[in-house]
Amino acid sequence: MAPVTHDLEQNVPVMDTDQAPTLATALFDLVCHPFAGLVEGFNWKTAAISAILRAIMFFFTNLRSGQQLALRATLVEATYAICAMGVFGSITERIRNARPAWLTGLTAWLFLPCLMLTIQYNVHRFFGTPQLRASMIASFCFLALGTGFNWFAMRRGAMLVGKPGARSERRSFAADLRALPALIWAFITAPARALLNR
Repeated sequence: MAPVTHDLEQNVPVMDTDQAPTLATALFDLVCHPFAGLVEGFNWKTAAISAILRAIMFFFTNLRSGQQLALRATLVEATYAICAMGVFGSITERIRNARPAWLTGLTAWLFLPCLMLTIQYNVHRFFGTPQLRASMIASFCFLALGTGFNWFAMRRGAMLVGKPGARSERRSFAADLRALPALIWAFITAPARALLNR
């Protein structure tokens, strides 16, 4: 997939969108090459940030059931998030520039969170997470925002690990962390800016 780089301030794509693959093509490529796309392309940046944030969220959501159970739920979620969010981050990275953008965005904002939530629910149910309903509600909200933000950030060149064997599009993790405040602000204000530019 040919990369698209963006200016974080101007949000202007460098590559012609006609060169971007369709969403169906990008997903088909993932299905045909799952090891290269999901294992070799494991997005450890997304996994690391998600595991920390989601573990904290699960700890406080389950704290009312006691510290020991909350810690167990935290450990389960952190382990799950490292594995799952690394893979889902890989999927988001591979489809980030696919067209049409609205369908790709819908996939990142709704389909991927629903799929992950289904798996996550069964994992936590198996391990006996006490506040399961509250945890899943909080998790869905976090997932919808998180995967949406990941897609938004990746389209602007952040949080990428690059294709296996071709790391030219990857920036350092430190550079991504420095860019996060600007990206978060751009993400929050994107709807208002879209309305003003109409």
